[in-house]
Amino acid sequence: MNVNKEFNLGKMTGTVVNGKCVELYIPRKCQATSKLIGPSDVTSIQLTVPAVDEHGKVVQGADTIIPISGYIRTKGRSEWELEKILRAQGLYPLPEDL
Repeated sequence: MNVNKEFNLGKMTGTVVNGKCVELYIPRKCQATSKLIGPSDVTSIQLTVPAVDEHGKVVQGADTIIPISGYIRTKGRSEWELEKILRAQGLYPLPEDL
């Protein structure tokens, strides 16, 4: 089968770690547009917003990951889209009692 150069060279195949197949590339999906972010999109970003407890310490494993595609960033809408996503998740604005 001749799909592409990487397919023929075997670079895109997964590896076996502890008996499980681990993929070399896991695609991300832009949270603003719901489109897949390709591996060649070098202008895309992925923000990790950590959860904190009442003492201001980071809660391990309770992160919010927000991927934004390069298309949104080149249009100059990344800040607006990020604010919209954070408002929908209840993370922005901060509550007044903090």
